[in-house]
Amino acid sequence: MVISDASGAALALGGVMGGLDSGVTENTTDIILESAWFLRSSIRFTSRRLALGSDSSYRFERGTSPWNVLRAAARATQLILECCGGTAEPVMVGGQAPCLVPEELATTATVLEQGTEAKIYYALDQVKLDWKELDVMTNGTLPHMEGARILRNLGLKDVDVKGTWDCPPWRLDLKRSCDLLEEVVRVYGIDNIPATSTSIYVPESAQDRTHDYRMALSRKLAGAGFWEVQTFKLIAAESIDPTIASVEQALPIKPLMEGDIIRVSLPISEDHSTLRPSLAPGLIAVAARNINQGMEVLRFFECGRVFRNTGGGKGRDIENEVLGIFMAGKLTPASWACTKPGEAHFEHLRAVLDTLVPKAAIAITPARQQRENAAVGADISINNQACGYVARLSLAKCRALGLPLECYYAELDLRKLQQVATAPFKAADLPQFPGSSRDASLDVPAATRHADIMKAVEAARQKLLVSCALKDVFCDPTGEKLAADRKAMTYTFLYRDAKKTLTAPEVDAAHKCVLDTLAAKVKELRFR
Repeated sequence: MVISDASGAALALGGVMGGLDSGVTENTTDIILESAWFLRSSIRFTSRRLALGSDSSYRFERGTSPWNVLRAAARATQLILECCGGTAEPVMVGGQAPCLVPEELATTATVLEQGTEAKIYYALDQVKLDWKELDVMTNGTLPHMEGARILRNLGLKDVDVKGTWDCPPWRLDLKRSCDLLEEVVRVYGIDNIPATSTSIYVPESAQDRTHDYRMALSRKLAGAGFWEVQTFKLIAAESIDPTIASVEQALPIKPLMEGDIIRVSLPISEDHSTLRPSLAPGLIAVAARNINQGMEVLRFFECGRVFRNTGGGKGRDIENEVLGIFMAGKLTPASWACTKPGEAHFEHLRAVLDTLVPKAAIAITPARQQRENAAVGADISINNQACGYVARLSLAKCRALGLPLECYYAELDLRKLQQVATAPFKAADLPQFPGSSRDASLDVPAATRHADIMKAVEAARQKLLVSCALKDVFCDPTGEKLAADRKAMTYTFLYRDAKKTLTAPEVDAAHKCVLDTLAAKVKELRFR
């Protein structure tokens, strides 16, 4: 907002900074004294946009009362006349004080008249005070008459003797009943309220269960060697500094569409202009800072909220609680017991996911739509329910950030994770009869996935099959022992009957049924 003269020449930035040409010098004899009230959001936007701060903008940004406009003008005029002499002309008022009272209360609000030569009308905030809340807060030890006396001494006025109070115009912070109660207790003195050990039993709520689960989750990940971090919810839209979280580093559970990003209308800075759509930017920035400090073990996690729009900017804004896990670098710090620790690989991250939900079936399948910074990504399903996303950062991104070339990140929906982890589980009885296992080595194309094999095994629907586990994967890029475009996968199949001990022919027959199904379902499969 620019304040200008009749010719349009700028004299000052309203509420932020005065102008050089309109300033007062030793030769000034005539002064136009302006006292005004500005909208706090407008002043904050101007100050941040121009990177220009002042005592004036500091006060206006935090909210001032229109009631002080005439008072400030009168006081300034009085001081000028006392210190410098001269005469003052009549006061002129432009506009009226804005109504800061909610629209539904404006018609019944008390209106004050201010001024003699020029008048301003100001509507007061009215707050309904429930004295029962004071009794609960102080255990009935603070008399109501004393509380009313304290409020009157603070400038409040009892409107109807039923708990409705007019708040003075200079107290913009008094908006709710709890604000009045806080003032009463503050003035009365916390030390004057006797302590009590009485408490009320409160049954466990859903919020309590969520809190307990997340604390247990944090302890489990900390026990697995991860450091918990807390990052800002506001990140940069873009940044050339790798240690500053930005939207371009996001690896959300669901791919982002144009317009899904929620931007702040009046950001504090360019580095905090956007609500994070994923925890990945913060964790990647933390990893970049730690690698710059010489850390070799990069294992971090965070539980927090992410924000996005549901319809590319046309839907509603939503927020979800997610878990972000970042893993890269050495598995453990080097020590005398292990002078050359191994590097973190995807299998280690998969093992961590298994420990979070040990009773559930986790399936990882290639993502239908890859994220920008992911060299390869996959969707995570738990008990056939889509629950998260896992990715390996692209080599270009790792080199730009100075990170190890193998960096893995997983993001999981915390609500779904909690549902699976805390669902009732019925333990099966210990088997009374022994099982019998068979191994099978499959020669398949290199593009064949473990998930494809498991899907074919399930299609066999063999009642005697208890479990199927992958034991080994062999590839030979040179093509000497195995064609370069193929790989060997070795599985162990366990068979058992709950009612009897299986004979060798029965196990062989069941195993043949599974192998026949594999041969029919998996393309170009050969048994070795």
